[in-house]
Amino acid sequence: MEQLTIVTLGTGGEDFLTRQVENALRQAPQLVLRTARHPMADWLTREGIAFDTLDSLYDACEDFDEFNQKAAKKLLKRCADGPVCYAVSDAAFDTTVAAVKQLASEKQAKVTVLPGVSHASRCLALIDTPATAVRLYAASEFDRAPLSPEEALLLTELHSQACAGDCKLKLMSLLPEETPITFIWGQEATGELQAAQIPLFELDRQKYYDHLTAVY
Repeated sequence: MEQLTIVTLGTGGEDFLTRQVENALRQAPQLVLRTARHPMADWLTREGIAFDTLDSLYDACEDFDEFNQKAAKKLLKRCADGPVCYAVSDAAFDTTVAAVKQLASEKQAKVTVLPGVSHASRCLALIDTPATAVRLYAASEFDRAPLSPEEALLLTELHSQACAGDCKLKLMSLLPEETPITFIWGQEATGELQAAQIPLFELDRQKYYDHLTAVY
């Protein structure tokens, strides 16, 4: 039976690895990272741990749906040569992981998921007074999200100015444009996060937009 272990790297460096995930990375017969655009890529290289990535597959696909499906097929195909460890920033919310789980159930392949420190947890730690209950969405899924202006919200993966603009328009249908929000961005090389308060109407006028960018 094909065996695939999915591990959560978090969005920082090795300080955010759980011991279980580190052991899985070191012992993996085949290690695949979703992307080399992650601080852990340099750490793995320094530690002499060989890995492949899905970056070339991503570049060859026209949209995220195509990438997710092809990523799932490629990972499970590699399992035919032995157990595979697939490393993502957050296994709980990664769209390729969802596609892998669906395909694995059809093929009766064994998938094990190892949790870790989520990006959402890191972002919420920067908020001075976070709410006790927070809705969490990836920006790409936000257009279908049911919302209430009374609830706290964390949007992650604002990967582009256009994506931030779409999210801003939906939020401005519920909230005044001057509503203060917390904009969170990071340094790709280190994973370090920073936060600043801005008015809602400036959400799509910031300098940084990538997989680390979020808004509360």
